[in-house]
Amino acid sequence: MTHQEFDELAAGYALHALDPEDETRFRDHLETCADCRRTVDDLSAVAGELAYAAPQVDPPAELRDRIQRAVVVRQLPARRRLPWLLTAAAVVVAVLLGGWNVVLQQQNAADRQATAELVRQLGRPGGRLATLSTPSGQAVAYVLATGGKLQVVTDDLAANRTGSYWLWRIAGASPEPVGRFDVTGAGLAVHKLDVPVTDAAAYAVSLEPGQARPAKPTKVIANGTVDR
Repeated sequence: MTHQEFDELAAGYALHALDPEDETRFRDHLETCADCRRTVDDLSAVAGELAYAAPQVDPPAELRDRIQRAVVVRQLPARRRLPWLLTAAAVVVAVLLGGWNVVLQQQNAADRQATAELVRQLGRPGGRLATLSTPSGQAVAYVLATGGKLQVVTDDLAANRTGSYWLWRIAGASPEPVGRFDVTGAGLAVHKLDVPVTDAAAYAVSLEPGQARPAKPTKVIANGTVDR
């Protein structure tokens, strides 16, 4: 074998992907070739860094299919195919991880901007209608008036894996359900309700077993009077 052929096997050796015959042949060559040892050391270091180069992220469901469609090997001898395939796969993984991280950074920046806007709304006079707290006194939701419509901002309210949350308007003797919403995760979240702002003395949030409009609250999670 020429040195170029051994050099082509270096990537496969670093990733433990050679067949037994080529691995034995390359290992014997490695004992006498300083250039190939440096190549293997460099490739091994890059492979190790790639494993920790990005936080654990659940990729899109279609990512696996996209990679398979992108890496197509045709009419190449088996021995020549492997180094090219390993190099191509490494490039694809690096590009996808880098691009996915950029998307996450943009999402995080958007989340920070949205959170800052929420803080401004919550502190603006007349914007916050009510603070809704649990029986233990923990504020878990805020009712806002934005553009003449009601919004509910939840703050670490538990996700409703079953059933749904409902906002109730309390203006007289009986509470009135005004809109449903779902909570999918922790932190601040905005739930826009297509409901006009009307006079109310208080608001409440209940957890209902279904999604149908309830006649009365099943389980009140939090409530609060309107700020004056």
